[in-house]
Amino acid sequence: MADEWINIALRFAVYMDLGTTFGVSLFGVYALRLDSRSPPIAQRYARVVAAGALVGIMLSIGAMAVLAKAMSGADSYGELNSNTFEMIISETAVGIAWSVRLLALAACVGLAMSKLRIVYRLIGSAALSALALATMAWSGHGAMSEGAQGYVKRPGFRGGQLV
Repeated sequence: MADEWINIALRFAVYMDLGTTFGVSLFGVYALRLDSRSPPIAQRYARVVAAGALVGIMLSIGAMAVLAKAMSGADSYGELNSNTFEMIISETAVGIAWSVRLLALAACVGLAMSKLRIVYRLIGSAALSALALATMAWSGHGAMSEGAQGYVKRPGFRGGQLV
């Protein structure tokens, strides 16, 4: 029962973090207008986006550990091994979505901290954090449905392959 609450809390925290990361990067693009007068402020936004993406990575890793424990039926986290994680990540829609999320967040961190013009960093970060946020739909109720209903709920996945 405690693991269920941990799973719910982690999932909520991931949603909040990804939504905030996306919102901050999009706000940086839209509201600041990113003209030549605002680079110091925009730099702060880029740092917040990078920090949010890093927190998202850590929360997602924690959520995967809780999911692996629940799916494997292990009594403790110490019983989990690499084979369990490998199977979940490579053979389930949740695992594929998790992998896409981590790749998008890692790219978001790299882009936000790069030396590109700030407008490109924030636009790219907004796109990457939107992708990371979208992966949450692939691991929720949309991942629970089979057949045609599952295809409708999981746009982008067909037969376990990203299209």
